[in-house]
Amino acid sequence: MTLFADTDVTAFSIEVNASQPVFNGHFPGQPILPGVFLLNFIRQQLQAMHDKPLHFSRLRRVKFLRPVVPDSRLRIECQCVQAPWYNCRVLAEDGAVLAQAEIEFDVVAQDKAS
Repeated sequence: MTLFADTDVTAFSIEVNASQPVFNGHFPGQPILPGVFLLNFIRQQLQAMHDKPLHFSRLRRVKFLRPVVPDSRLRIECQCVQAPWYNCRVLAEDGAVLAQAEIEFDVVAQDKAS
């Protein structure tokens, strides 16, 4: 099922709050956000935007280029390049690319979503 089939970029912002428990153990003294959280931010935002439960079908060319530290403000951009594939990037406030991935999403069947 196609979530959106045009080539417009969908963008949203997220603030990574320093009080999130993940920072207590990852890593003490030098906290950074695990990359899987960035991928989950992408999924959650697209899921909310389309009001459909989503899961990753496949991930390609996933690259975590720079660490995300507490109190970072992020811009996440996703573009449908050829349904069901989306190019997604996570950017810092200064525009530096922190992470990027090609992601295929599937809509979760209603009986599996609950």
